[in-house]
Amino acid sequence: CTQCDKAFNRVCYLTQHNNTFHKGDKPFKCHMCGKRFPNAELFDQHQQKHAGDKPYKCPLCPKQFNHKTDLRRHMCLHTGQKPFMCQVCNKGFIRKDHMVKHVQTH
Repeated sequence: CTQCDKAFNRVCYLTQHNNTFHKGDKPFKCHMCGKRFPNAELFDQHQQKHAGDKPYKCPLCPKQFNHKTDLRRHMCLHTGQKPFMCQVCNKGFIRKDHMVKHVQTH
């Protein structure tokens, strides 16, 4: 991506990224985690997640989470585990929703 230097191995992923993050439809960016939101209300709700201590802490980096499932998903980044596999091309994904979206590109 020429705007944020993220790398993608397929043009369709770059296009999806640009449509999501660089077209102005999510102008509210969280400075703590980088997530973007389409309106101030959703942004404010998200900011509340950063308030206070989070009980689930990653043992390998400073990240903290409100939910155990979020920590479990995050740990896949450290281990390289990708439990959701595309049945067409065997590409692995950490998140099921990302795999489902990928399958639609075939």
